[in-house]
Amino acid sequence: MASKEKNREKETFLDKTLNMAKNPFDPFALPNSRKRANRDSKRSFNRTQKNEILYQQNNKCARCKKSLDPRTTDFDHKKPWADKGRTCVENGRALHKDCHGIITHQTRLKKVDKRRKSSSPKNPFKINLKTTKNPFGF
Repeated sequence: MASKEKNREKETFLDKTLNMAKNPFDPFALPNSRKRANRDSKRSFNRTQKNEILYQQNNKCARCKKSLDPRTTDFDHKKPWADKGRTCVENGRALHKDCHGIITHQTRLKKVDKRRKSSSPKNPFKINLKTTKNPFGF
C-alpha cells in the first residue's frame, strides 16, 4: 500500500516537472518567477477595450490630439505592461504609429538615464580628481 502512494507522489512530481518543461520560456511556469507572476496575463487590449478607449478620446490621438485613422492606430499602456501595468481601459491610450514610436523612445531613454545615474562610476580613492594637481605636469 505504501509503495502505491510513493508511486503516486512520484507521478505527480514528474507530471509537474513535465508540465514546466513544455514551455521553458513561460514566466508563469517557472518556480522562481514571482515577480512576473504578478503581471497581468493579457498584454494586448481586446476589441471592446479598444472601442472604449477610442470613445473616451473622441477618436483622437492622446499625444497630438489629431483624429485617428483605424489603419494607423496603436494602443499603448500608460504604465508599461513590463512595469506591472494592467491591460485595462484606464491604463490604455490610442496613438498614431509615429506618436507611439516617439513615446516609446522617450520612456526607454528615461530608463537608460536612470540606470546610468544609479551605476555612476565611484571614486575608490576618495580624491577630488578635478582639484588635485597632475603629478606628471600635464
